[in-house]
Amino acid sequence: MRALVTGGNRYIGLHLVFELARRGHEVTVVNSHVADLPEGCRRIHADRREPGALAEALRPHRDEFDIVFDNTAYSVPDLEPMVELFHGRVQQLVFTSSVAVYKRSFVQPVGEDFRRHSPGDDDARKAYGVNKVRCEDHLRELWETTGFPATSLRVSHTFGPRTPLVTREPMIFKRLEEGRPVLIPAEGFPFVHLVHVQDVASMMASLCGNTTVIGEAYNVAGAELTSVEGSIRLMAKAVGVEPDIVHVPMELAR
Repeated sequence: MRALVTGGNRYIGLHLVFELARRGHEVTVVNSHVADLPEGCRRIHADRREPGALAEALRPHRDEFDIVFDNTAYSVPDLEPMVELFHGRVQQLVFTSSVAVYKRSFVQPVGEDFRRHSPGDDDARKAYGVNKVRCEDHLRELWETTGFPATSLRVSHTFGPRTPLVTREPMIFKRLEEGRPVLIPAEGFPFVHLVHVQDVASMMASLCGNTTVIGEAYNVAGAELTSVEGSIRLMAKAVGVEPDIVHVPMELAR
């Protein structure tokens, strides 16, 4: 298939690009930063943070794709140009959502039918998850009213090479290696459902041509889950040290 990937210069997007190419798909990337791409992969430059830039860059190519993987949409306005460009022109659009859409649950693992945040929740601390909820709802409504062929993927906590966020595993490993304390909010209860980034890419690539997933939302997770403190202890074991864990009262952690 002819696939378009937004982002594609790091982490999930980059793994996806290589996986699609490995499977023989024709891959185009649209992003704002250059990265080493598979041979034959085409790159279109655009910074979607600039109003109108994405639509301007992609409009000449709007009839060239069968499937679109949108990894870099974080709000409904981000999705709007993609819908305008590709409605009636692609077989599928796959939206990368997040398990951040869910409310805190004492039952694990979380299923697709668990409670999500309200799309009307304006608490700034929940903005990422709430905006993903709004994106999912927007795409679902478009599917139900106009037949726009979208699928939402609620990706859990990924790990693996090329992580772009220093504040995640790289920062923790650095503190462990230097013997510095690792701060954990409250009791460290919240659970982390783990999945390797390459497994995410493989699953996403497997959606190509699978029309049964259109209109649906799926969790993307591995078989293992642990607590936040458990994650720290697993990383410490990998480093070969005993972690200095400091539990920060929630009223301070907030």
